[in-house]
Amino acid sequence: MITNHTISDILQQEDLFPKTPLVFHEGIFGVDTVDKLILEIDEVGTNEKFGERLKKKVFNIGVEVIQNLYHHFEKTSIPTEYSEGLFTMFDEDNVLYLMSGNFLKNTQIASVTSRIAMINELSPGELKSLYRGVLDIASVADRGGAGLGFIDIARKSGNQLDYNFITIDKTYSFFVLKIKING
Repeated sequence: MITNHTISDILQQEDLFPKTPLVFHEGIFGVDTVDKLILEIDEVGTNEKFGERLKKKVFNIGVEVIQNLYHHFEKTSIPTEYSEGLFTMFDEDNVLYLMSGNFLKNTQIASVTSRIAMINELSPGELKSLYRGVLDIASVADRGGAGLGFIDIARKSGNQLDYNFITIDKTYSFFVLKIKING
């Protein structure tokens, strides 16, 4: 259990803090923050080091992750001390990663774990079918995002989703999602 729950402290204590982030935000995810982060991701994409395909993937996945964070905080009523999140993009051994984090209730861990585990077991073709199936159901039900975020991120990255839950106290944990993006 971690007693000091500033996000940077949590990541450093768990050895998850990126060494040299290309984009980094820790705090509230309001509309202005979302716009700023999207511009920063786009600016990093102008680096000649990254090919066009990788730039497009990073931008699309980054926008999805940031929107997920924004909507998470918009839809949940959690105490102020747990209302901040994390988004970072970093290069580790010439591989690009996006990482996000947010507080969630411990009662939600089993649901999130089973959803990601199920997604990680699927082949690219199965992910595509699942995505289309959820999309069809969502259009009939008119439910907005319908939980497509993790599915879409896994599809676009072409990799399994790496995740971790760090216990904060008896009620909350910090959820970390790390996405490897191949070129």
